[in-house]
Amino acid sequence: MTKTAAIEYADKGIRVNAICPEAIETLGLTEGEFGQFLDQYRANQPIKRFGKPEEVANAALWLSSDEASLITGDSFPTDGGLTAK
Repeated sequence: MTKTAAIEYADKGIRVNAICPEAIETLGLTEGEFGQFLDQYRANQPIKRFGKPEEVANAALWLSSDEASLITGDSFPTDGGLTAK
């Protein structure tokens, strides 16, 4: 869907990208009933921590900035390197 929309709207100056967050440190995650899963996830995470909401927001800000004006039709995992494993 991202690639299709990027091609469809590129000539109108509209860029379309996808941000793909993994586990993000929010109350829903940390105060939920995930317990053992959280420790196991953190142990498998290359950076050994959960992402923060502002880190995902920073990715969105950068992608919407002029510095990323040539980028469209791509997906950006914000997962601390998990998908790189």
